[in-house]
Amino acid sequence: MKTKKDHARAKKLLEEWYLEKANKVFSERLSACFFLFDYKEMPALAIRKLSKRWGSYLHKTNKIFLNQELIKASTRHIDYVIIHELCHIAHRQHNSAFYDLLESRLPQWETLKTELELSLLGGPAIYSDNTCL
Repeated sequence: MKTKKDHARAKKLLEEWYLEKANKVFSERLSACFFLFDYKEMPALAIRKLSKRWGSYLHKTNKIFLNQELIKASTRHIDYVIIHELCHIAHRQHNSAFYDLLESRLPQWETLKTELELSLLGGPAIYSDNTCL
């Protein structure tokens, strides 16, 4: 008979496996996506539990944070989030210049965004500035 302790241990092992896989996959995908841009320095990568977003970019440290749950998505959806965050290096806000850059690097971004939201979140992720990712 499985106990609560067994269940907790299995859950912990699965989370550790996902995190290890996320570190490898996200690093590889960041390297691949980075070359779509003419940036000089690749941002650092951090993986966190993010409750309301797939990713974020912090200018002060030149670091992209990705939600560890994103590892459950397809590669093309992971690439969408990474490219979205890479666009924030040039444009901090979700303004027309930001979306023009995103569109130029990933023309099908809107479809990917919708697919990602529906497949893993069940709906759109809302940012503090009331925009959606």
